[in-house]
Amino acid sequence: MAQSYLERTLKEFKSRGFLVNKVERYNAFAGVRQDLFGVFDLLAVHPGYGLIAVQVCGADWGSHLKKMTEDRREVLILWLLSGGRVLLVGWREIKGAMTPRWKEFTARDFPELTEAVQRTLTAVPAQPFEWLK
Repeated sequence: MAQSYLERTLKEFKSRGFLVNKVERYNAFAGVRQDLFGVFDLLAVHPGYGLIAVQVCGADWGSHLKKMTEDRREVLILWLLSGGRVLLVGWREIKGAMTPRWKEFTARDFPELTEAVQRTLTAVPAQPFEWLK
């Protein structure tokens, strides 16, 4: 049985020492898969790379790129400004082998995030979780 794109991506991350978990789920009532925040399939953690939210796709790279830069733009911006990283991983067959391609999204992909705004947001210290007392 052929591996799904998601399974391939999980395997790749795990083989490189990431702690990775699937965060999309199947909604049986609606009969659809639902991504975390409407965009992420996986969350990966690694001391050298930090926290990475991953969207996985196949040959439909263009529609996923649009989803991330237009339809779910606010989610990506909030994730990036919160210190997370975002990655789109697409799989395609090249010369008989399944080959990944990827794009990491950064604040540069969102022109509305000026350097001044980024400096202001990153200068704010992390708030303590006092409300959990």
